[in-house]
Amino acid sequence: MLPRMLSLLFCCSLLTQAANIFVMSSGRSTSDAELRRALESFGHSVTLGVPFDRFDGTQNLAGVDVVYLQVNYNWIGSGFLVAIMPFAGQAALVNFVNRGGGLVTTEWLLWLTADWGHFFSGLDSILPVYPSLDWDTQSTAVTFTRNVADEDLNAGLPASFGVPLDNIDGTRTLISLGATRAGASAFYTMDGGFIALAGWNAGGGRVLSFATLNGEAQLRDAGFRRLLGNAINWAVRPSVSAGGVVNAASFARGQPVVPGSLVSIFGSGLASSLAAAESIPLPNSLGGVGVTFNGIAAPVQFVSPRQINAQLPWEVLSGGATSGTASAVIRRGSAISEAIPVQVSPASPGIFSVEFGSGQAIAFQEDGSLAASAGALPGIRTEPARIGGTISILATGLGAVDPPGRDSQSSLDTQRRTLTTPTVLIGGVEAQVRFSGLAPEFPGVYQINVVIPAATPGDRVPIQIRLGDFTSTDRITIALRN
Repeated sequence: MLPRMLSLLFCCSLLTQAANIFVMSSGRSTSDAELRRALESFGHSVTLGVPFDRFDGTQNLAGVDVVYLQVNYNWIGSGFLVAIMPFAGQAALVNFVNRGGGLVTTEWLLWLTADWGHFFSGLDSILPVYPSLDWDTQSTAVTFTRNVADEDLNAGLPASFGVPLDNIDGTRTLISLGATRAGASAFYTMDGGFIALAGWNAGGGRVLSFATLNGEAQLRDAGFRRLLGNAINWAVRPSVSAGGVVNAASFARGQPVVPGSLVSIFGSGLASSLAAAESIPLPNSLGGVGVTFNGIAAPVQFVSPRQINAQLPWEVLSGGATSGTASAVIRRGSAISEAIPVQVSPASPGIFSVEFGSGQAIAFQEDGSLAASAGALPGIRTEPARIGGTISILATGLGAVDPPGRDSQSSLDTQRRTLTTPTVLIGGVEAQVRFSGLAPEFPGVYQINVVIPAATPGDRVPIQIRLGDFTSTDRITIALRN
């Protein structure tokens, strides 16, 4: 029962969408619709915006992870003049990238930037390749070939794959491998040895440039759709939300986290997909994603685009300190987040529950049933706890243990008790604590065995842990009967 409940707890991400994307319209509704379908098939959320020549910086990019800049069918303005992006729009895009946003561009921008450079000088500064005036309108298909390996971009793709091209003026821009800027990589090439996809870290963000038209034929192709989904994942640089490192049981914002305990990290671009550890000891990376605190690799239990669960290393603070600040950094493939300060304290308890910080506690009775009203959780045996009976509460954030805990390891080898015995309140009445220490099966999880006191019965009786200066929330409950 316990391993099953743990797997249910720790493999759940609050947010499943991979990225919020602002798409500049291609100027053709059928192409835009195909692009939306392709991006949404990978879980991305899409907002279709104005064409590039009407992007003037007044558009709201709050909450946007990636801007997808198409030129495809709207590069000619009125009177057959080449359309340009307003300078204010270019400046807004550069600022967006420098602040950590992602940008993905398509072929004609690279030609226009070369031919009309004085009108695109702002964008040129963040593009990973030098623009080109040479283009090909005859090819109806090309082969994309991996040139520089990258875990995000290569995911689910063979080393080479064919890609159809829409046959319009400017099907692909021809850019030689030598045209990458210093620090940029040509991740894929195409027929003739030309660059197909290049990218780099620009300012605080990441930019990818396709050298092909991303038209309807490409967007319907399974290989290219996969690469496009990967490109969006790549462009989202890992970013931790302010106050986004929290106790993995309580999710309480504004409270410190505790060495040896499980923490949840919330942000964007944290991983390309969901992955969970399948065995103990926990690995230091999952799906190419790793976390360090003060430079120490943290055992990782679960990763997703918006959430990571990891164990805060026991020795995260040096010199025997019990409180202080740790610097958290996320690495996803070649992308690295900014360092985020995290407050660390000796104790800050949280009880695991089925609703993350509220609702039914993960508290087991001696017969293995969960202390909940009958039938409360489908597929799990539940029964209200009896006054005078014993329950085992699963929690984290209870601090140091004896013998000392070990990063990534279970405690099946020996019993590890907390140095300080917490106070447990059930319905506001103090319970007798028979054991407080690490749960044997899983790293970072504590177990408290208590005798149910004479509290008022009910289906939602609050259960809390008090330790040091912190008391866990009263929004977590058990079912109790006489």
